[in-house]
Parts: sequence; C-alpha cells; structure tokens
Amino acid sequence: MPIVTRREFLKLCGATIAFLLLPGMAAGKGKHGIPVIMYHDLANSHHDYYTTAPGLFAAHMEWLYERGYRAVFLEEAVGLRAEEAEKVVVITFDDGYASFIMNAFTLLREYDFKATISVIGHYVGKSLDLMGNRPMLSWDEYGYLLASGQVQIACHSYNLHAIQRMKKASPGEVESDLMQFQETVYKHLGRKTDILAWPYGIYSPERTAIASKAGFSYILTSHEGYLDQRTDLREIPRLTMSNNLDLVSYYQYLENTR
Repeated sequence: MPIVTRREFLKLCGATIAFLLLPGMAAGKGKHGIPVIMYHDLANSHHDYYTTAPGLFAAHMEWLYERGYRAVFLEEAVGLRAEEAEKVVVITFDDGYASFIMNAFTLLREYDFKATISVIGHYVGKSLDLMGNRPMLSWDEYGYLLASGQVQIACHSYNLHAIQRMKKASPGEVESDLMQFQETVYKHLGRKTDILAWPYGIYSPERTAIASKAGFSYILTSHEGYLDQRTDLREIPRLTMSNNLDLVSYYQYLENTR
C-alpha cells in the first residue's frame, strides 16, 4: 500500500474542495479586503470556541499555501491596493498559548507565513484557567520567536483578560494596564509594540483614545469583517477561527463567498 504524507493528504483534500467549489472559486476573486484571521489555542485536549484542533489548523495553512496566499504582518497589509491584496492574509493568535510553538510555528516556517501573537502580560510563563488549564509561552520563548523574523508581539492587556474586570475597569485602570504591558515587554524583549487586541473585544471610544496615547497605532477588535483602505486602524475587524470551520467553510469565510 502506498504511503501518503501529511502534505500529500492535505493537497488531495484541497484539490477535492477546489473541484467541489469551482464555480465559487471564480466568485472569490471579487472579495473585498484582506482577512485578518484570529486563532487562540491549538489543542486536541479542549473542545470549545477558543480552540482549534492542530490537524485542522494544519489543513487551513496548507489550503492557504496551495491557494497562493501570503501571510504578512499587519503593517505590511495596511495600505495595499486591491490588486496587491488579492492573496494576502494576516494571521493572529490571541492570549499566547504554548501550543503555538508546538503546533503552529513549524508550519509557519515551512510555508514562510508570518503571524502576530497578542500577549497577556501577567500570564507569560504561567498557565491560564480558561475552560481548562492552558500553559502559556514564556518571555524566553517569545524572544526565540521574534528572532525568527516571522513572529511579532501585540498586547492583549497586562492583566485585564477577564470579562467582568475588563467591563468594569476605569479609564485610569485601562491606561495603567496598557502602560504596564509596554514597560514589561520592553524589559524582557527590548522593544514595545504598536499593536493591541482588546480582550473579549470590549472597548469604547474613550479606551481607544487611551490606547493611542499608550503607543498603539493598530487596534484589533472582535468585530467580523475585512481590512481595506477604508478601515479605521483603531478598529480593525477579524475573522474568528475555530473547530466549526472545516475546509469548505474556511474557504467561504476567507474569500467572502458565503
């Protein structure tokens, strides 16, 4: 019996999907904007909204690669003309789970894809109890990832990653938290970041002004949509990835053909 490698299997799946969706493939060329996609944890041990199975994530990446997509950093995507943005995607990971190194980084290097990790400063090197205990990346690991040139760091708050805490935080508490993150990331990695992803997508115009003051030029939300030249860079929409997106749904979601 012939042995089929993982890459060959994923290519075969992709070819089958392409055949089934051939009429829609042409329609996909008319999509508007660049998809900024959001993953969280990559694991088989959890089955919830915040988790994607590693095998499904691998299939997503192979599909992007076979379709000719380039995964770039956010600042590289901003301002691209429509014809330049046709096969561009921005890949983001929220929270900073250790599963990124185990289940994502090798694939990103293989496909020459770039990605942004939105870090919860307080939980770096610890574990986050979110529907199960989830180990987080350490500062040393972030240093290793940054050195690759394929990963950049964003802020996901220092310690406001809880729905009620984020909702109730005063303007002063939000400002203090964001400044603490900037100081901490500079201490450990020798750089600050100009990208912020609001925890649970909770924000307001007042908080946006605070974030701008703290040095954040690109602010990611949880609103669904695509990045284009009309997008307010302080309210960048994203597409949430999860186990609910098989390859057919993934294609329709990214190429806006639903």
